[in-house]
Amino acid sequence: MVPGMYPYITARTAHFDGLFQEALSEGFGQIVILGAGYDTRALRFESGKVRTTVFELDAPATRQYKRQCLAKAGMDAPDGVRSASVDLKETDWPSTLETLGHRPSEPTVFFMEGLLMYLDADTIDGILASIRQSAAAGSRIVFDATARSVVDGTGDQYGAKGVMARASDHGETFLSGIEPEEMPEFLRAKGFTVRTHLLSEDLEKRFLGDFDPSLIGPISGCFTNVVAEVS
Repeated sequence: MVPGMYPYITARTAHFDGLFQEALSEGFGQIVILGAGYDTRALRFESGKVRTTVFELDAPATRQYKRQCLAKAGMDAPDGVRSASVDLKETDWPSTLETLGHRPSEPTVFFMEGLLMYLDADTIDGILASIRQSAAAGSRIVFDATARSVVDGTGDQYGAKGVMARASDHGETFLSGIEPEEMPEFLRAKGFTVRTHLLSEDLEKRFLGDFDPSLIGPISGCFTNVVAEVS
């Protein structure tokens, strides 16, 4: 593993799990997972969904392989999950969501976990603009991002060089980043207000405080985790 990535993924998973459950408990009727990958939250928290519909969008190959994995495990997607194949760089994905039954007039929580760093700046701008234009008041976005200095190689964050090399080796190069101190203004200009903004050290204190640091090691300093609301 890249130095710091195991504790980071551990903390991020716990954080996003909590935010998913929070959306359910607060009565959001719609959750959208962009770049859903192999996300299993709709399965793991099925009993708490009540009337929440979960929409999962991802590339065709990833979506097909996930379906194969579920079938191999003898599992079916819950009734409240609706999915479709999209290319977030090219597809009019909000229209695809509507064909699945998404209601733009109702508040939605959009999850983008481990996604934005693999997209170029124009694509990120397009995704945020689409959410802002189509999402009802009170809707939220939940995402993690890396710093620009990690992407351009000027940063000295713990694990920065390793995470870039690993991503490149796997053909998933990081394409863009946002400096943490710029995040509030970046989102404000796009029509969002930051609710929470956790740096790596915040995640470490909140979610890894009970672990023996000699076993899990220091957390990667490359990432931030944000919750923002449609202004």
